[in-house]
Amino acid sequence: MNKKLIFPIIASVVAGMAVVFVVFAAPTLAPPSGNPSAAINVSSTDQEKTGGFFIATQAGKNVGIGMASPGAKLEVQVASTVADLTRFSQVQAVNNVGGFLRFLAGTAGATSRGFLGFAHTGSGSDTI
Repeated sequence: MNKKLIFPIIASVVAGMAVVFVVFAAPTLAPPSGNPSAAINVSSTDQEKTGGFFIATQAGKNVGIGMASPGAKLEVQVASTVADLTRFSQVQAVNNVGGFLRFLAGTAGATSRGFLGFAHTGSGSDTI
């Protein structure tokens, strides 16, 4: 390749990359105001979603909240706090530090419908 072409090619690539970075601007307002927050899988900002939310897993896999290796279809680990789930059919909660676990099965306006509470003050696992 001609040595005179190397610099213009490199300069063009660098300039193109600079344009991409300059054009992107992260949102400055939280929803539902002007512009949306970052995607839910990368943002550390609290976010809400209206409507259903579906998570697909591979067949035979489990989903864990607050743990790396869940042992049930849905396993929730709570560290001395309150967990709210808006929809559930079967939940196994492992709480090794004590605390209170609360499940809400839907809402009507500001009123919670279908409440299940469980208090655990010792150590060890419990199945709900």
